Amino acid sequence: MAGLGLAFLFLMENKPTIFLSFSHLNFLVAIWGKFLFISVPFIFLWYMKSVTLGLPTLFGSFAYFAIGQEKGILKSILFLIVPLLSVLFFGFHDVGLKAIVYSFYWFIPVAIYFFSRVKRISFFTWSIAISFIMHGVGSVIWLYRVPTKPDYWLTLIPIVLFERLLIAMGIFTVHLLSIKFLNFLKSNGAESVCFFLRNLIFSRRKN
Repeated sequence: MAGLGLAFLFLMENKPTIFLSFSHLNFLVAIWGKFLFISVPFIFLWYMKSVTLGLPTLFGSFAYFAIGQEKGILKSILFLIVPLLSVLFFGFHDVGLKAIVYSFYWFIPVAIYFFSRVKRISFFTWSIAISFIMHGVGSVIWLYRVPTKPDYWLTLIPIVLFERLLIAMGIFTVHLLSIKFLNFLKSNGAESVCFFLRNLIFSRRKN
């Protein structure tokens, strides 16, 4: 824990922009994913000046949306192909190849995807997968757009797990709050509004 704390302080002092570009409001994908086609333009406008152009948040929003699809091609693309491509593109870069162990985190969504095929998993587990999908996309974009050295990425390894778990908890919390909000509307006589929102933005989650 002491080593993690020292690494965190070092990163915040020397590389603070990586948090702002990778993680800023990413836990709100539980909202963006519900209003997916409405939120896409907002995501681009919000992040248009960032290094990653909002693409991690966009992929995370689509991943959240895809969870409700039991056998959808979108789910396979986002939880299987995107993380694997992130590993490949990271390794294709000269700097990334020397810090390839950093990209091993992105096998987590792949493992979760295959595990979900044989056993029902919790939404928090899906939230972890979404968090690492966004991390993979953001890291690859950052690698190709910002000059870095291998040590830069290796220093981040102990931080990533802590950061991604925080974002996963954020996604999970926002998801639960949105459900409670609908239940609140229903219990207070707003059945028509609740019915409209539930059918507009919520898909039936079978996992």
